[in-house]
Amino acid sequence: MKPTQFYFASTPLNILLACSIAKANQVPNRQAVLLLIDQTLNETQNLYYQAILKWPDSPFTQVFILSFKQKSLLNKIAYRKQVLQQINTLILQYQPCQLFTGNDRRIEFQYAHSLMLKKKPQAFSTYYEDGLFSYLPRKAKWIENWISRPVNRLVYGNWRELPESAGFSSKINQVYAAFPDLICSELKQKKVVKLPNNFASKPMQALACQLLNLNQHMSQAIELQDCAMVLILPHESNYQNIDRYKQKIMALLPAKHKPVLIKYHPRNTTTDALNLAQLPQITLLNPLIPFEFYLPYFKQTKIVGDLSAALLTSKWLRPELEVACITPAKDDRRSQLYKQLGIQFLV
Repeated sequence: MKPTQFYFASTPLNILLACSIAKANQVPNRQAVLLLIDQTLNETQNLYYQAILKWPDSPFTQVFILSFKQKSLLNKIAYRKQVLQQINTLILQYQPCQLFTGNDRRIEFQYAHSLMLKKKPQAFSTYYEDGLFSYLPRKAKWIENWISRPVNRLVYGNWRELPESAGFSSKINQVYAAFPDLICSELKQKKVVKLPNNFASKPMQALACQLLNLNQHMSQAIELQDCAMVLILPHESNYQNIDRYKQKIMALLPAKHKPVLIKYHPRNTTTDALNLAQLPQITLLNPLIPFEFYLPYFKQTKIVGDLSAALLTSKWLRPELEVACITPAKDDRRSQLYKQLGIQFLV
């Protein structure tokens, strides 16, 4: 059997990063398996599962939906036993030599890691960063330290950890980071590898094509490639009471006739809160589609938004693009980080 790498992914960003890393690591004498966790839809309805199956450049020999979200605590406990049994079966079948995860707090990953080491003591696990916490780590609440950690170890055994922040667990030997020099000191203690800069590559564009269903909408693919600017707007409640907000947004638009894409917040009550679609240069993006799905297609696009995770994601996945913030900089660690990443503050 070929050496096998397992990739655990749950969020849209997790899944795209897993695809990016697996593609960069693809070699003929090794196979990669993608394990989707905490999903809401089954194989026939799951967008990510179906898109990766149809992806002509996929580095994955197999894709599994490993676990689904559960509403009640009782259902979650009973279902978890079933998931852990499935993980045991997959570890026995593939005997992986390396695990990748965007969240080492997940029980699916931790159980797989403990089983993997029993089969292959030299095997190791890698955390690929999933956001702000890699740079500004979270702090554990008292209930985690005094209740959750002891209870989890009592129920599951010593293999179960609740690390204070993502990537901090003892199970992680290696970290993939977009900006290795800026990650927190705890992650720098691991072996650090720079995330591959392949998000604008043809294979990743082909994946985005599947995720966005652009085979039926090639005109939108052209709009994505040719746009001069993307404006990512916050929830409408953040600007309803701001005087002349629409005029301030329009003042940001590039010269006339240069195409601009607008992405409204997915939980807005209206589809076009600022009535921008009436302008000839404006096209509205589907607010329900995660913004990172669009990123592989942009060429020389300027990305503008408020102080949000979308700007951070844009800068890691497409570091060559100009990214700017319309929220005033604050005297805090987050604003300082954005400046260090080269994100410009326009006000």
